[in-house]
Amino acid sequence: MNLFIVDNFHIDSHSNTYIRDLTSQPHLAGLAEDLESAEVIEKRWLNDGFEVTKPRYNVLLSYPDENNPNRVTLKNGNTVIFQTAGVEAIYDSTQPKTVNPFLAYTLNGTVTSSKLFYANFGTVKDIQVLTNLVGTAELRGSIIIIRYGRIFRADKIMNAQHAGAVGVILYNDPADYAPLGTTPDKTYNQTWYMPESGTQRGTAYAADGDPLTPGYPSTGFRS
Repeated sequence: MNLFIVDNFHIDSHSNTYIRDLTSQPHLAGLAEDLESAEVIEKRWLNDGFEVTKPRYNVLLSYPDENNPNRVTLKNGNTVIFQTAGVEAIYDSTQPKTVNPFLAYTLNGTVTSSKLFYANFGTVKDIQVLTNLVGTAELRGSIIIIRYGRIFRADKIMNAQHAGAVGVILYNDPADYAPLGTTPDKTYNQTWYMPESGTQRGTAYAADGDPLTPGYPSTGFRS
C-alpha cells in the first residue's frame, strides 16, 4: 500500500511549495516553529474562505536533550567497536536545524547488557518465537533489536519489556525504507526514500491524548 501511494500520488506546483515550506524546518509540538506552521495553514485556509479557530491546549510534552543525544554503542571490553552518531546529517545547508533522534516519553538513562537479540517486528508472536529459541532466562536483562513496521512502536517496546528486556533498539529496515538500494555501498540516497542517517521519530506513549488528562481534552477548564 505504501509503494502504491508513492507511485500514484501526484501534487501540483502550489501543493509542492506548501509542503516544502511546512517541512523545511523542525516543528515539534508546543514550540515556536510549530506555531509558525499553524499560522501558515491558518492563512491558507482563510484565503480559501474557510472559518478557522485555534483553540489552546495545555499538555505534557516530551523533548529531546540537545546536549546529550541518544546513542547506541557496541563495546568489546573497554574498546568501542561501533557507536551511532546520535544526530542526523545536514543535507541542506540552508536548513541546518534538525531534531536529534528520540522517541517522546521514553525514559532517560543508560542501559547496558551483554545479551543482544533480534525480534523482527516485535509483535507478540515475534517475541514468543524468540523466547522459544533462547529461553525466558536469556531474555531477562537483554537488549532487543526490533525493526519498525506492522505494529505501533510503543507496543514493540512493551512486548520486549514483558519478556524481560531492559532496552530496545528500534531501526528502519532498508528493505522497507530504502527499497531501491542495490548493494551495501548503494543502499541509501537512491531517490526520495530515507537517507543513510535518517531516523524515525515519534512517541512511545501507549495511551491516547494528554498524559495529564487521560480521556479528557486538555483545555483550560480541565487544567
